[in-house]
This record gives sequence, structure tokens and C-alpha cells, in this order.
Amino acid sequence: MKQGRLISKRTAISKKLRDISPIARALYLAAIPQRDDLGRLDGDPESFKALVAPMWPESVGQVSAGIDEMVQIKLADRYATNGQVVLEFTKDEELGIWRLDLLRKGEYPNRRGKMETKEWDKDAKKWRIRDES
Repeated sequence: MKQGRLISKRTAISKKLRDISPIARALYLAAIPQRDDLGRLDGDPESFKALVAPMWPESVGQVSAGIDEMVQIKLADRYATNGQVVLEFTKDEELGIWRLDLLRKGEYPNRRGKMETKEWDKDAKKWRIRDES
């Protein structure tokens, strides 16, 4: 897992982030450095709180409600695979979270339970994804 991320100033003018509760917005932003290179993170509310906001006074129930809100407005997608709940943040490129020139390898499985790598194809101007397993 990376030690940090750069975020674009586009996050400050995002209508999606504007329209969610303060706790959901704070969780979204605090989760940025915790995500794997494909924007995925443990989606179990207790584990999510332990990774993203261990010192926050909010309860696991409040964190769970914040996660539900992010999923509801499609900032994130939640799925279960191989007995694990995964939260995949879906608007990261749109909000300028990722650099396009880096190879990305996931630490959490995709919906099919496979590990994958994502690479930016400069010529085609789109992501190339391949399964690792």
C-alpha cells in the first residue's frame, strides 16, 4: 500500500462531495491514502473505521452510515467476494486522485475474486486491466 496520495483541487469543487454529509465527506477524503492502487479498501464498517478513522469519536454505526451514503451516490461500490466485503471507490480518476502514468496493482480482489493490474494506455487514452491470477 502506498504511503500517500496527491489529490486534485477538483475535490474542492466536486458536486458529489458537496452533496453528502460531513461524515461521509470526511471518510471519503480520509480513505484516500488507505486505498490500494485500484481504489479498493476493506468494506466491512468495523475494519474500515480501524483503517481510516481509528481515533475519530464516530461509532462504527456512524461510519457504516457514511459508507452507505458514499455507495448510494455512487462515489463507491460495495461488493463481496471470497468472503470479504470490498469497497471500491469509483470516481477517483474524475476527482483527480490518481496519476495516469503509474502501473497499479490491487491488494483487494475484483468482483470475480481475482487480483488485477491496471495500466494507462497513452495511445488509446484508456485503462488496460489484466487479471493477475
